[in-house]
Amino acid sequence: MLNKTINGNHKPTKFTKYTAVVKLKIFFVCLLFVVAVGCAKKNVLSVRKVKSTEVGLKAVCPVTKNEFTVTEETLAVDYKGKTYYFCCPGCDSEMSKDPEKYVGQETVETKPTKHEPQTTEKEILYWTCSMHPQVRLDKPGKCPVCAMALIPIYKGNESVIIVDENIRKVTGLKSQRVQKNYLTKTIRLPGKVAADYELYLAQQEYISSYKNGNKELIEAAKFRLFLLGYTEQDISELEKMDEPDKSLIYPAKNVWVHADVYEYDIGLIKPGLAVNVNFLAYPNITFKGVVRFIEKTLNQQIRSAKARIFVEDPKNLLKLEMYAIVEIKVTYGKVLSVPESAIIDTGTRKIVYLDLGDGRYRPQEVKTGFWGDGYVEIVSGLKEGDFVVTDGNFMLDSQTTLTGGQALLYGAAEEIKEEPKKVEHKH
Repeated sequence: MLNKTINGNHKPTKFTKYTAVVKLKIFFVCLLFVVAVGCAKKNVLSVRKVKSTEVGLKAVCPVTKNEFTVTEETLAVDYKGKTYYFCCPGCDSEMSKDPEKYVGQETVETKPTKHEPQTTEKEILYWTCSMHPQVRLDKPGKCPVCAMALIPIYKGNESVIIVDENIRKVTGLKSQRVQKNYLTKTIRLPGKVAADYELYLAQQEYISSYKNGNKELIEAAKFRLFLLGYTEQDISELEKMDEPDKSLIYPAKNVWVHADVYEYDIGLIKPGLAVNVNFLAYPNITFKGVVRFIEKTLNQQIRSAKARIFVEDPKNLLKLEMYAIVEIKVTYGKVLSVPESAIIDTGTRKIVYLDLGDGRYRPQEVKTGFWGDGYVEIVSGLKEGDFVVTDGNFMLDSQTTLTGGQALLYGAAEEIKEEPKKVEHKH
């Protein structure tokens, strides 16, 4: 009609233009609908129950990559001349969303790593139920508790936990590569400005004995200094002095701070270490100091040794008995380490969760060494290049604890799933 109007002697009206535009729009909408319906039909898969002749076949789920034995409850789909079997309900709908994503993956197997036995034939240890891992039978069948199909537990994979991709996202499971890092640790100690009469008198006694040349008195005074943390070099320096250090009993441009070094930090703090000292009276000023002496004897009540710290006070701001916070940074070196959040300390053992890929995790016992700021040295149990869970590992641990009490010692056979609308079964 549009062409007739245009080619004729009559000038097209607004109505004829509008009618033509409407017809074109309807045509394109119909075209898009036909294309969409055709694409939708293309991706729709016909899920079916397995045939009796298929029961007992060995299969690999194209979605989870899990090896399993086909049972009467297994679902299957025929796509492009191949049959795909699903290890549990839910996998079929996952493949239906994007079948091309899983085409050709029905025989994919994960390459073994150091943590997985490299065997050509996997030995089934027992059959269990993912809902009731306490059930252990020597042949396939149904769970005597819930009637779900039993799943096989293979040798070497007794402690592997499988976590659905959606759950990994919801719970924020994150992993990090194990590698060597430079570790440092910041140690904070309580202290106060002290009048150290004991050390002052010990210095005075030694200087006097040394000048008089009395060997017995010199040795006795030297031994007392050793107990207070002196070394041979410190004593040599003291022999050059004419009198004891008056700053020990009267603060001037230098003061002495006594700090308690607790037993677990004694091996890290040595004389000569530089320190930063802060006082409540001057919160915006950081005073510089150095550890000079650490006593040889522990206080039995608080399990700490006294550290004597020489602090510079050029403006003569500090007073006796002022409380102090002493901050010491200790550098340990470059060692194999993991984030502190990766470690689960059970009291008797320390555990990490290895990320084996494809949503598979396994508890691994480790021995730790130096604990730094945010990172922990790994002495044994891991190698460089491994991946460990740093976020969400307590969720994995609690799940294994809840599933049959296997927890960290025996591992778990159950896959962690979202709260399902219907019973779901995964290895």
